[in-house]
Amino acid sequence: MPGHGWCRLRVSIPACAQEAGTTARPQTRAGTLLDVPTDEEAIRNLIGLHSQLTDDGEYQRRVQLYTEDGVFMMGDAASRGRDEMAEAFASTSAPERRGKHITANTVMEIDGDTASARTDFFFLLPSAEGLKPLAAGRYFDTFTKQDGHWLYSERRITFLGT
Repeated sequence: MPGHGWCRLRVSIPACAQEAGTTARPQTRAGTLLDVPTDEEAIRNLIGLHSQLTDDGEYQRRVQLYTEDGVFMMGDAASRGRDEMAEAFASTSAPERRGKHITANTVMEIDGDTASARTDFFFLLPSAEGLKPLAAGRYFDTFTKQDGHWLYSERRITFLGT
């Protein structure tokens, strides 16, 4: 919207997580059109995409957000590598187990091609009476930049009160 101080933001997600038929955008900056997200924007986008894919039960796309040797830890359970993660994510992808993840308060540290973030979350589960709070806690994430895209190398979930 010229003259209104608005700027369009295009975000880049790993090709492995893009919808079929989408193409990569040019990696340039011009005027108010931002074609390449900053590292912080790309990581925030990745955190949001992870939540949405989880909520939608799309575990096969979700696992692609991790490095090949990525680690996912929740409580005492750990999945190492995409094959183990796919099994674990599939087991929680049934419609009756899906809800809405709300994330906030992300604090991030970026150092070259590695990064870490702490993000608070709240999970709501639909019921006949409406949305019911089920869990709250914090994600402790580490990321690695590979081929120009940020991927999770590890996610550790802690629950409020534990």
